[in-house]
Amino acid sequence: MRLRKFLAWPLTLSLAIVLLALGSLEEKRSVATEPLILSIKSVNLPGRKEQKEFLIGEPAKISFTLENKLGKDLKVFTAAGLKFRSGKVAAFIASGDGPFELYSSIDSVYASFANIVVPTMTLKPNEQIRSSEFIYYDMAKGKFAFPDAGRYRIKVVHWYDPEDPTKKVESNVLELSTQAPTAKVDQDALQFIKDNKLEPYLAPEGKNFPTTEHKQVIQKLRELRNKFKKSIYRRYVTLSVLALCKEDNLLATEECKALRQDLGAEILGTLKEEGLLSELGSLITIVRFRISLDQLQASELIGRLAFFTKRIPGWGDRLLLYVLEPQTERGLILLGVIEAGELRLFTFKPGTAVRELVSPGERRSLFLGGPLTLEQWGSGFDFTMDYTASELLQDRQSEEEVETLVFELTPTVSGLRSLYIGVEPLEWLLVGAGEAQEGRTIELNYLERREADLPDEIFLPENLPSFDPGRFGVR
Repeated sequence: MRLRKFLAWPLTLSLAIVLLALGSLEEKRSVATEPLILSIKSVNLPGRKEQKEFLIGEPAKISFTLENKLGKDLKVFTAAGLKFRSGKVAAFIASGDGPFELYSSIDSVYASFANIVVPTMTLKPNEQIRSSEFIYYDMAKGKFAFPDAGRYRIKVVHWYDPEDPTKKVESNVLELSTQAPTAKVDQDALQFIKDNKLEPYLAPEGKNFPTTEHKQVIQKLRELRNKFKKSIYRRYVTLSVLALCKEDNLLATEECKALRQDLGAEILGTLKEEGLLSELGSLITIVRFRISLDQLQASELIGRLAFFTKRIPGWGDRLLLYVLEPQTERGLILLGVIEAGELRLFTFKPGTAVRELVSPGERRSLFLGGPLTLEQWGSGFDFTMDYTASELLQDRQSEEEVETLVFELTPTVSGLRSLYIGVEPLEWLLVGAGEAQEGRTIELNYLERREADLPDEIFLPENLPSFDPGRFGVR
């Protein structure tokens, strides 16, 4: 089986839009006394504004951005120096208005026993390097980093100078709040985590927790995934157990094989139910895309799309896709109307009339020449109608450590090509796809996701010619 080139993408999610974490970390202004500015912010689900609260025990992921404000070149550590395992960066947490205390991450404790050499680089004026970390379990205290409901503050210190280990820069302060879970499924999942001593294993960093019982831990984490399918905690367990399966050659164990089969069996249903059209109410999603039209990537189409989606119980789902860029395609609209499980598709291009796509040939034509059909776009990436998925083939990490889960899709109807898809597993968003035999691929980068008041009438086919995205602040 030959994996396409697109499987090696690093995810290009920027720090402001990454998809994974997870609670609210409210940003304050950074004060720099050094020639560098270190800023930190919450890394929420892709493109989201920062939440204001998250659950006790739910991992909080923060991003680090180091920027050179000196006006000339500066020698610093690479982005690897912005990881806890480097020993060059540390987080401090304060409960309420109390004093800041050192946060002992699993990786920072590991670094204290390892002789880690961090590469250096030259940071040019106004150039930035970025990294990110989960904060969730304090090794020194042997409990969650945010163990109780309430308000917490976080700051980060980075020792940045390879030639002077005393030089450091301090970040802005982030505020977050935690609350006890109220949904029974989350309450039960949290109790299961505590009963089975799984607190250190809610993020990929848990693979470095000192234990010889990885097989048993993987078994319990898989049990947690299967038992509490609707729990918020489950999304983090997926990443954690995949990281554990890479340790100590455990990929061949029955539990790790079963996990990959579990993910394959559930991925298309999860992508449909928990992805782009997962939320009640109205949502605007801005996406940057890159379509490669051949294997050599010699021909590419780069642009931006806006999804306007609405889900109301008893009313059905609506998805309006509007092409923002490239300019030659601006104004192209695809409308999906889903009622009682049936999808109606309409298209509009400036200067033409609105058309409903009825025939299978029309509905399965490729959108903008990429690997995905109009039907797949208009349904919010619902592949369940025409495909089955293999077990998990691959899980990859970018520089921002956002996992991408890769699956092969086999068509169940004639006339469709086999696909590979990449999925971000925290908010279950499609981040890429590629044909198994041809050269077409697409990468999706979620720039913004926000709630909006979208009136019903914008989803009426007769109103597509007058639709203006600027009315909703989309340019």
